[in-house]
Amino acid sequence: MFDQFEHFRREDVIPELTELFKAEPVILTNSHAVMNFVDRYFEGMKDKIDVYQSTQTVFGKATGADNALGIEKPVKTVNISKVKELGAEAKETGNVDYVWNARELYRVFLRTGGAPHRKGSTAFDDLAKETSMPYPEFLGDKEWELTSGYEETAILVGGKPYKCAVAHNLGQVRKLLEGDYKNYAVVRLMA
Repeated sequence: MFDQFEHFRREDVIPELTELFKAEPVILTNSHAVMNFVDRYFEGMKDKIDVYQSTQTVFGKATGADNALGIEKPVKTVNISKVKELGAEAKETGNVDYVWNARELYRVFLRTGGAPHRKGSTAFDDLAKETSMPYPEFLGDKEWELTSGYEETAILVGGKPYKCAVAHNLGQVRKLLEGDYKNYAVVRLMA
């Protein structure tokens, strides 16, 4: 079903989506953590959730032993993310070898003698200079705003708006799956 949803701007799928949204809410996720959560606490909802492959899984398949090129896996694969949110997925599925956050990557550089400090200016230094973030800020502490509410938005399909909800953490996922999902045409669950 997600393949159809992915292309909702194409005119030929608008009638299909309009019918799909009339039935039950479309609930989507690509989060391994969400599905583990659903398995444990909302088993009756499993069949109502459409699961599509995470970026990490697609990357792992493209670079894994059974890659499209048919060659032996030449390197170890690493997913570098903000908060290591895909670590459990990597551990349980083996879709990548390592999941690191920026601090862990920095430590690897320091331990191997390849500290990522400036060695001199390059022609690329001035590209997008106004929008780039200074390097030390990237590794600095971040302030996170934790909210209990999920995000609400809408999409237009065939000129008609459909209410959508997006959960960014398992607390918000729980709130939606406890019944709030029924108020939306599309729900996306992330953790």
